[in-house]
Amino acid sequence: MSKFNPLSVIVNGELVTIDKGITTYTHAEIVSYEGLLESGIDCADDSDSVEEIVSLSIMKEKLQLAMQSLTNDERTLINALYYSNGGEGVSERSYANSVGIPRTTIEYRKNVAIDKLKQILQK
Repeated sequence: MSKFNPLSVIVNGELVTIDKGITTYTHAEIVSYEGLLESGIDCADDSDSVEEIVSLSIMKEKLQLAMQSLTNDERTLINALYYSNGGEGVSERSYANSVGIPRTTIEYRKNVAIDKLKQILQK
């Protein structure tokens, strides 16, 4: 008889890795698959392997930690360009117009922030 040992679960809309004691929760909300779909949570399908799901979860966690090392202005810029507008982000031109800064300056600042993130994530 095999023992069921999940590598990750979705808790309150976040994929949480339980393997190797990284994170554990004693109380968790039980949700249905339909509830996850209605809330817009991405769910694994048959083409996703467990390794891919866990790897993606770890990368997201590392990115969230790396984002904390950016300045408030850099974090605001990255969030606007990549995560605002329902996850589609906004264009550099649109963001530049909204904050009154030249688009080339926005592009430069974006590249600086991305370079910082790359350096942190490569460690």
